[in-house]
Amino acid sequence: VIFCWFGGLPMCHGAGGLAGQHRFGARTNLSILVLGGIKLLLGLVAAAPLLALLRFFPSGILAALLAISSFELASSARSALNADPD
Repeated sequence: VIFCWFGGLPMCHGAGGLAGQHRFGARTNLSILVLGGIKLLLGLVAAAPLLALLRFFPSGILAALLAISSFELASSARSALNADPD
């Protein structure tokens, strides 16, 4: 995480989620704060019904979201490696 300040790519387990959020339109810190607040509120208010709902969530949709995130990370890494040095 420290190397992100120096232009390094995120390499933690949350990097795929970050790329997915960026791909689907999250561009500012506010979008991440709103998403976190919504998740926290849903977890506090409706945890049991949401867990029951997740049992029926299709794994194909999760696989598609993971694939989109991986392509987004690969494209950003490719553009970073192909950039001309100053």
